[in-house]
Amino acid sequence: MSKILDRIKHLLNEKKLSVRKMEIMLGMSNGALHNAIRNDSNSISSIWIERILTQYPEINPKWLLGNEENMYVPQKSTLPEGLQIPYFNIDFSGGFIEMVNDQTMQPSDFIACQGLTNVDYWCNIVGNSMEPTIANGDRIALRQVDGGLSDVQFGQIYAIVTKEGLRTVKRLEKGTQIDTVLLVADNKDHLNQEIKADSIIHLFKVVAHLGTF
Repeated sequence: MSKILDRIKHLLNEKKLSVRKMEIMLGMSNGALHNAIRNDSNSISSIWIERILTQYPEINPKWLLGNEENMYVPQKSTLPEGLQIPYFNIDFSGGFIEMVNDQTMQPSDFIACQGLTNVDYWCNIVGNSMEPTIANGDRIALRQVDGGLSDVQFGQIYAIVTKEGLRTVKRLEKGTQIDTVLLVADNKDHLNQEIKADSIIHLFKVVAHLGTF
């Protein structure tokens, strides 16, 4: 199937539309799109493409033509360049990693803090293990650490994901062994945890946090 038809089929699924409903919406003759898909047509009218993009301005034209993987046009913001940090209204302990890795997902909002530019994402924290420093439900600003533990400042707060599925926000300290790290909670009611350093598959520095009051 042609790349454009493949993308149109994906769009139909995304918008939960039947082929006939899209034909009506775009002013196509009955069966035009259906036949193109059935016959795997290599000839796609430019008028169809223009009408699709007019009907769905959020769709990335380069994606529709098969030249990019980002389905949606990046959301524009009135915030100054360099300060528009995407906020995903989801808990770090939940599906945050899956969400930011899904190029079709759009941020819930953008958060800007004056002087805070070294941040990749905002999301939420659940649990009280870092109280009183960070409270349950606070928003946390994360910067992805690409260099692994070699770029870690021990004693600082990080969000980690391990191979075993552990997702947590803790202070990182050196472990008792050369191949381990210690996860330290600020809340003294919580026990510290020592894990293998190579079990960490995602690592983010917690740069800032905002209360939800």
